[in-house]
Amino acid sequence: MTTFKPGDKVECILSPDEQNARRERDAAKAKKLGKPGGTFVGKAATYMHTDEAYVVVSVTETGGLRLRGFVPQVSPDDVRLSTKPTYR
Repeated sequence: MTTFKPGDKVECILSPDEQNARRERDAAKAKKLGKPGGTFVGKAATYMHTDEAYVVVSVTETGGLRLRGFVPQVSPDDVRLSTKPTYR
């Protein structure tokens, strides 16, 4: 497992097809919970752009990653180090 630190550039390891499937599951879950569409986020990496990298701003006590320009906390299991152009 890679240990990330602030300043690292990371990208999502999920394919666009995997992201779409997970977004559909999130929409179904939101509907079941009676929440407006787009308000339930399961695996946050599902919503990352796949053609750009994000900069790690901080690592939480539980190991989650806070990324610049991205609100939800991301699991380190869903990203890898990247050389892609930086998002934001």
